[in-house]
Amino acid sequence: MSDSPEQEQKQGGISGGIRLISAVQYLPHPDKVHYGGEDAHFTTDHGAGAIGVSDGVGGWAESGVNPADYSRSLMTLSCAYIEGREPFEEESKAREPGLYINPRGALHAAHMGTKLPGSATACVLQLDPESSSIVAANLGDSGFILVRNKSIVMKSKPLQHYFDCPLQFGAFPEFVEATDTADMAEFYNVPVQPGDVIVAGSDGLWDNCFDYEITELCPSSTQDLQESADRIGNLARAHAADNKFQSPYSKEALAQGLDLNWWEKLLGTTWREGRFHMKQLTGGKMDDITVIVAMVDGESTSGSTKAE
Repeated sequence: MSDSPEQEQKQGGISGGIRLISAVQYLPHPDKVHYGGEDAHFTTDHGAGAIGVSDGVGGWAESGVNPADYSRSLMTLSCAYIEGREPFEEESKAREPGLYINPRGALHAAHMGTKLPGSATACVLQLDPESSSIVAANLGDSGFILVRNKSIVMKSKPLQHYFDCPLQFGAFPEFVEATDTADMAEFYNVPVQPGDVIVAGSDGLWDNCFDYEITELCPSSTQDLQESADRIGNLARAHAADNKFQSPYSKEALAQGLDLNWWEKLLGTTWREGRFHMKQLTGGKMDDITVIVAMVDGESTSGSTKAE
């Protein structure tokens, strides 16, 4: 489990069959580097491999709370639940023999075990080698895409109460008046094959990069995973800092009817191509950025584990 600026690479630990090999790039918000930012994540080689990402809600800082405490606890406990470690060791002994695949259960257990002020989104994904599928649960606006041959096969759906207010876990009734729960998380069970790529991330990725930009930077082999994660993370950071870039975040804000004040639009009017153009809301969203790039690796009757 990790929650600080870093690069790391792990591979699933089962012998034979398919496994998930992953690499991470985490870039905290420039103003939050001194305490490691508010995102958290984990990668584990338990079973065939699993990954998770969580985004602590920054508004808690106004109450003197470090938003990272909650997201880090969610990821620590989610990983422990999947691995059957404390505080879930006794519970894990009652599980059916074999590989335990239950990402929604991991989110529920982590939510119930995190009795701290704060709130966070979370996404947990496991590779099930028996069914050759990824199984995931996602609550909020973190999420993932499944990429095959540089094309998106599937993309998780962001869950929001309204624009810029995602569904989120919180400790109810100790510290919040209401909370969303794991049974509200979107559940996914998607067939995969060797060479498939999963890109998971916090909203700092999805708010700043378009899907086609991400797929162009996906790796062609497991040796390229870290380079791919680094390049995707760096691109998201560059877009976040570019106030002229028409980002996914600014495009969605406009679609929701949010724009500059009239006087800002007027002052920013320009003449282009024989027409006046009033200034419009543009720019990325500076945020913590977590990028996990994983590849399904292993033997298959269909051929190589290298993506084309």
